[in-house]
Amino acid sequence: MNELTELEKLAIEISEMTSFNNRLCVNAVEEIARIGQEISKSHCKVIDMSPMIESGLLCNMGGDKKSACARRLISINNNEPFRYVDHVTPGAYWEKCTPLFNHWYASPTGWDKCPIPEGFEIEYLDVDSGIDISKSYKPWYNYDWNDVRIFRITRKLDDYTYPWEMKND
Repeated sequence: MNELTELEKLAIEISEMTSFNNRLCVNAVEEIARIGQEISKSHCKVIDMSPMIESGLLCNMGGDKKSACARRLISINNNEPFRYVDHVTPGAYWEKCTPLFNHWYASPTGWDKCPIPEGFEIEYLDVDSGIDISKSYKPWYNYDWNDVRIFRITRKLDDYTYPWEMKND
């Protein structure tokens, strides 16, 4: 009485195969998504934060085990995971460093050259033209920053990535 008919055995085998195939499909979809993210990141330009050293603008320093704080970047060690050194605690390294977003930077005389890295959108006040929003750093590479009196960094552009994003994904 407890014996399964051939038809029931076949139904169970098909069910197990379907379950296995479904798991394979889910795993394949997850792997395709992961590879897509890696490909997307590999086509991104990596942001070089070194212009923030010369400009002296405040950065958001932080890491996985440290809470973020606003500091000036004084050096970068590109060969270490804790690469960013701030002006308050030389010798203490941070894992991550980003510009302060939506923080207004002002100078009564402007800047000699663009004070931020490539890869960010900014909003700025130019003494000649008022408020402008630009979607890239490159148009102002040779821009006369002496005319910029106030600006803020609004966001990271989508086709750019931070160095630690490349290594952790």
